[in-house]
Amino acid sequence: MSAWIDDQLTPATAGVADAESRLAAFTTLTNTDRQNADVQNSSGGAARLESELDVATILRAVHSDRQLYEVMCDFWTNHFNIWRHAGWTLFLKTRDNEQVIRPHALGRFADMLSASAHSPAMLSYLNNILSDASSAGGVNENYARELLELHTLGIIDGEKTYDEADVRGVAKLISGWSLNWSTGADRYSFEFHPWQHDRSAVSILDGAFSRPARAYGAGYDDGIALLDVLAHHPSTARYIAWKLCRRFVCDVPPPALVESTAAAFLAHDTQIAPTLRHIFDSPEFATERQTKVRRPLDHLLAILRGLGATVGTSADGAAATAVRTALGGLGQPLLERPSPDGYPETAAAWVSSEG
Repeated sequence: MSAWIDDQLTPATAGVADAESRLAAFTTLTNTDRQNADVQNSSGGAARLESELDVATILRAVHSDRQLYEVMCDFWTNHFNIWRHAGWTLFLKTRDNEQVIRPHALGRFADMLSASAHSPAMLSYLNNILSDASSAGGVNENYARELLELHTLGIIDGEKTYDEADVRGVAKLISGWSLNWSTGADRYSFEFHPWQHDRSAVSILDGAFSRPARAYGAGYDDGIALLDVLAHHPSTARYIAWKLCRRFVCDVPPPALVESTAAAFLAHDTQIAPTLRHIFDSPEFATERQTKVRRPLDHLLAILRGLGATVGTSADGAAATAVRTALGGLGQPLLERPSPDGYPETAAAWVSSEG
């Protein structure tokens, strides 16, 4: 089992087979955001974007031997949740999945956090493209709030280490993080807009991060530095550890395991694979086996894998349609959680008469 886990934690190095060859026809997966905008504006394009991303997710989960990697892709998709039908984020979500989540699912959390903060899909979903210090409304705090509450520092059992002043400070630091609106090939890619950026002096988290007032055109690097501070903050380590332990051990993870996992997270520079290895090597992981309730997605995928089922590679084929319909009926359609908190992890959300 230990050797299998080692291979799962380093699947590319270990030569563990993936399922990418089954996705050759799904060209929207490798498109730019501009190209997928053109797809969405074509006849049947919106449905194609949805089905290709959904079926790619299913094919990878069912047919790839990189099982842990696919589990972690789902975990981080929920952690950095983006509802693809919010506003016009549908055509942006595919690239977020392929460039933010999948490259970093077993890598450094700090890198994934930065990639997410630069994601046009995330900036659109949480309204940061509207954050304009030069406007009458001023900076928008929506993304800043979720960046602290859901992506980094977190709230555990009602306790948090930041306040409303910190949210406002973070909103100022990332104002101007927006999209390229030109008509060229880079349309909809990330772009820093200095005219939207709040250049005032900022101090957050009791001085854990601060910057002086900036001249026009400066300030972007302050946002980069902030993300690194947040990624390595002890509260972030504890929150990520708590979520990982809740996913792999039990719904109410033992505090001692959370603390030791947080220490491993920081000791390994936010690298996810060694953090998971710490959890899997813990006595709590062994003693709490078979206490977790499978969510609908986990349950359906386990059935398909257990039966050795083959899901056809047509994005609108009968097999793909059946699986997508089943997930909708079970209450967990892919990428359709409207709120930024992602689908719930604990049994209480799924074990009910309705469930």
